[in-house]
Amino acid sequence: MFNFWRLFLLGVGIVTVLSGLQYAFLGDHAVTRMLTEPIIVSLTGTAAMAPETARIEAFYLGIIGAVTAGLGVQIEFLALFPFKKREKWAWFAAATSVGAWYVIDTGLAFAAGVPSLVTANTIFAALVALPLIFTFRDFFPSRAASVAAHAQ
Repeated sequence: MFNFWRLFLLGVGIVTVLSGLQYAFLGDHAVTRMLTEPIIVSLTGTAAMAPETARIEAFYLGIIGAVTAGLGVQIEFLALFPFKKREKWAWFAAATSVGAWYVIDTGLAFAAGVPSLVTANTIFAALVALPLIFTFRDFFPSRAASVAAHAQ
């Protein structure tokens, strides 16, 4: 089962890279619009934008896309090499980096009143969390036994 979850995590990384590249290079594509329009409407009350604002949005989507692709590469690297060797630091690196991103980004989205981004972030975090949860015993067998003993 470990290998299934490792490959699942690798798949999440690949999809994350592709999503980041889409934002970076296809910011005005219909699929990207489907994802960004609810955010714009939540923040402004309308999907209409002045041309100057659209240029700024395209610039920021490029930055967001680059960062997203970088996160995906990190997840892929972790899944391909140290995760496969069950190196504890890889588990912690995945959990803490995605956890920190989730708390900050989702907190900002929640405070700004952008429920679509809160939902998207939660889905992504869950997709990363599932392999971490199901491989916990592979990385920390003594801790898993200790947690199970305390639960009884």
